[in-house]
Amino acid sequence: MEKLIEKYSKWFLEQKPIKIFLLCMLLGLPFYLWMFSIVYQLDIKQNNKRNKWKEFLLYFSTFYPLFYVFIFILFMINILFSNDANSIFSIILPFHFLAMLCSLILMIMCAKSYTKFEKSNQINTSGAFVNFILIAYYIVGIWIFQPKLNNYIEMIKSKN
Repeated sequence: MEKLIEKYSKWFLEQKPIKIFLLCMLLGLPFYLWMFSIVYQLDIKQNNKRNKWKEFLLYFSTFYPLFYVFIFILFMINILFSNDANSIFSIILPFHFLAMLCSLILMIMCAKSYTKFEKSNQINTSGAFVNFILIAYYIVGIWIFQPKLNNYIEMIKSKN
């Protein structure tokens, strides 16, 4: 499993910005995997003392929203054939808020990991808040992040 994660997280970070942009715009779900790849490759993999709590939070905040999308679709299909739609919404609302919270946490982790990597390698950084805004508005942010990520992955490969 670890090798599979390694393979796909590197793949996401080695792509051209246009490919990541189109994947995120057309499908939406690869955006979570892109953010996961940033945190995994730039922070968790580079950090010798792995924090299990942070790793769990990364996996949960990435894969819960992906899982939730499919559950949400099933609930919407159920609403089509149900007479009482209000009771279903009261059930799904907490899960929806949890998915939104996971998305926010993942964006924060991604911005912090990116900034931490730049600072640890003495690269001029714009700060975690600016990186967070660029990730939140990924339509613009991908064009700024992805070329830098390609360079950082090459830098990591040359160190190893």
